[in-house]
Amino acid sequence: MSNGRKIFISSILVSSLLFLLYQALSSPEGLPKPNGNEVIAKTDIDLDSQKKKLLLERASNNEWIRAKIAKVTGGNSVELFDFRGVDPSIETKALISDLNLIGRIPTRLIAIDTPESTTVIQPYGKEALAFTKNLIEDKYIFIQIDTKVTYDKYGRLLAHFFTLEGESVQKILLEQGYARVAYLYDEYKYVDDYKQAEKVAKRNKIKIHSIPGYVTNQGFNVTAADTQLDLERIEEPNYNDLFQAFELIEGLME
Repeated sequence: MSNGRKIFISSILVSSLLFLLYQALSSPEGLPKPNGNEVIAKTDIDLDSQKKKLLLERASNNEWIRAKIAKVTGGNSVELFDFRGVDPSIETKALISDLNLIGRIPTRLIAIDTPESTTVIQPYGKEALAFTKNLIEDKYIFIQIDTKVTYDKYGRLLAHFFTLEGESVQKILLEQGYARVAYLYDEYKYVDDYKQAEKVAKRNKIKIHSIPGYVTNQGFNVTAADTQLDLERIEEPNYNDLFQAFELIEGLME
């Protein structure tokens, strides 16, 4: 290698070292560090088969996990983090450790469905989202994984939700008329309680049940809701038109 080439390479190395030294001295934190942002689990691939097995083992042992709501993303969907055990077994402790390493976990409230409030806005969708946010966002809750299922087709963890006082979040949403019982692909726990709560809202025609034909076994019939709104507009009296009619009659009688 020629002396000129050696000098050129040496100058590049010296420049690089000087740049790194400058960063270390000019920053109180020293050299640049990797990005420490939380990782959000996107699909069930993020949890390997061993973790899924542990989830089912925990569920079969009737153990609960306490977690915090990082964000409410829909009337029946959230992101969970900060998982903690409630007198956990050794297996559950290992599972909780794995979940916390992943970060924020997309989770859906099993066995219920609320109207859409994001890309598609359905009647009572925004209200359901606001109600769920007010009920549990930024709070700790208990989750219980069902022995029959752990994930939906979008890779979201499925769970029964309970407040720290022991109230079923699913039941509250159903009783208040913000949700319907849905997606029953197996014999899940608490479904009888959920159906009973839904009956209360149906009987009293609360929220989503106030619109005839809106709630169906396949989802929410927006067309029925639009028809209901059109009927209400027709039935609503237009007092300006009435006054104009009276004035016209008085004019003709003069």
